[in-house]
Amino acid sequence: MELLTKCLQQYCQVDYTSVIVGDFNIPTIDWTALTHCTDYVSALFTRFVRIGGFTQFVNFHTRGNNLLDLVLSNDSEIVCSITSKPPLGHSDHNIIDFNLDVKTGNIGDHDKENTAESHKYYWHKADFNGLQDSLSQIV
Repeated sequence: MELLTKCLQQYCQVDYTSVIVGDFNIPTIDWTALTHCTDYVSALFTRFVRIGGFTQFVNFHTRGNNLLDLVLSNDSEIVCSITSKPPLGHSDHNIIDFNLDVKTGNIGDHDKENTAESHKYYWHKADFNGLQDSLSQIV
């Protein structure tokens, strides 16, 4: 999981919206409260999600009584609909059918979209250690 989260962090270090989809097989995470059991894998992954400013959009079980398959994005408004469909073929996972609300245009238009009405936070650029040091000095 460490290698996966490092790869995902590197992938997300751009100033564009990131969408991550897949079977992460981490049933111990409670996605409504973004809490986890004490196991290392779920703790590492929830930390990646929190620090990256990701939203997890799947709100239904994807295999049995577990939510294993995820749709994550650092844009909380990009997924405009998401539904569960029956498994395909011999799979034991439900299909996740979702639509993205994507704007197209020239690359130079990217900055025009970040107006007062549309804020995007770049959590990966934050200096969390510096922030922690500053806050720890408050009396």
